[in-house]
Amino acid sequence: MRDEPESKQSFDEVKNAQKAVGEWNENQVLFGIAKFGWLSMTQLAKLADASHGSMRHIVRRMEQTKYIWSEPLANSPNVKCYALTRKGTARVKSVFSGAGFKKVETYSQCRGFLSQFEHHYHRHLSNEFLIDLVTDNINFQNYHITHYLPEHEVQAKKNDVHTMMQCVPDALALTDDNRLIAIEIENTLRGKSKHGTNLTHWLEVMAERIEHHYEASDSLRGVFGSLENPNYEDVDQVFVCASEQIFRNVWNKVQRILLKTDCLSAGDNISYFVVDGKKWHNIFESHELLAHSDPEVFELVSAGADRFTYPKDKRMQIVNELYSLNLSRKEVAKRYNISLSTLDRWKREFHAT
Repeated sequence: MRDEPESKQSFDEVKNAQKAVGEWNENQVLFGIAKFGWLSMTQLAKLADASHGSMRHIVRRMEQTKYIWSEPLANSPNVKCYALTRKGTARVKSVFSGAGFKKVETYSQCRGFLSQFEHHYHRHLSNEFLIDLVTDNINFQNYHITHYLPEHEVQAKKNDVHTMMQCVPDALALTDDNRLIAIEIENTLRGKSKHGTNLTHWLEVMAERIEHHYEASDSLRGVFGSLENPNYEDVDQVFVCASEQIFRNVWNKVQRILLKTDCLSAGDNISYFVVDGKKWHNIFESHELLAHSDPEVFELVSAGADRFTYPKDKRMQIVNELYSLNLSRKEVAKRYNISLSTLDRWKREFHAT
């Protein structure tokens, strides 16, 4: 007895199936852009679990049908970012009516939508880290992320977030075991005293809770919408640092807070990712998590401090350049990769003598 021949799909059935897949892909793109504000093609491909080639065709089609705009990032090697048109926003609100978007950014022109973001790379770095975390491209304690708020959504909910944390981090994530992850992007070299200023109170509260209760739990206060469990059970603070020197300054700032609160054990809940050089694609590829309390991390901070310490004659030479070459403080600080506060401290040092 011969097997019955398999029924073949009609042309219309194939066409409808392809159309459904195409619409699903487009909706994934629209959802990602609505959630993050704007994204690069590589970031969209990661978020939608699509190849770079497939995403190129998808965004090209969506630009042609006026659902999205594209614009190159300032000072980037041909990196384009994508944002929603009014037509794209209308489709987001129709398809994702129950997504709980508090704010959907819409742009009426295809050029200039990035002009309101003074620090493009900061946002790009924040988006990249969170996407890699959500899509398991970062090895971070093997956590499974169930809810997340990118910088775009954190800013839209900043009053609620501030009420919960007494600060506004750059991004938030929640794991399947209700562990809160607070993400702070440190992209600017500043003095040790200024790094993490907006997080000082939060870190002190976190340390005190760990000291007395062995965990930093609290109410989420609806920040992630309606949850079965409205509390977080513990917390991790992650600093993403755009250079080794920034990392050392932040580490020292955090260490002073932990010593002040007499709770060094809270360092187990604090970690860092250090990015060397300004990258635009796959930024966190092969980067390791640095735990605050790890003795090897302490040695790394100490070794780096020795390497970047200037002798007295070199400090005097740098201060003299400020006057002899008629350069601004910012120009001199950038030339020697030091912070403005460090330069000012050296000026006071030699003025006093």
